[in-house]
Amino acid sequence: MATLRILGFRTSEVFQILISEVLFLMLAFIPIGCILGYFNARWLIAKMSMDAFQIPFIIEPMTYFYSSLVLVVSVLVSSWLIYYRVKKIDLIATLKSRG
Repeated sequence: MATLRILGFRTSEVFQILISEVLFLMLAFIPIGCILGYFNARWLIAKMSMDAFQIPFIIEPMTYFYSSLVLVVSVLVSSWLIYYRVKKIDLIATLKSRG
């Protein structure tokens, strides 16, 4: 982050570079996470079933919405923290430590 700022990038440009990667990964892995979570839950239920009782496998569609919502909120919070850190970078101290 500091290197980009020293090279002349503005705070908004550094933030955009960092956040675009995070947003791409989030959007790419939400569907993958939902699919893997489904199969993981099925496997867990199959391993926990016994002769005496069996737990039904029921996943409501809102479960996927809530899990995606938690991910989006955590990405927004981390994005805010990243922006705050990029904004507070001391360029002079960074240049002195690189020498």
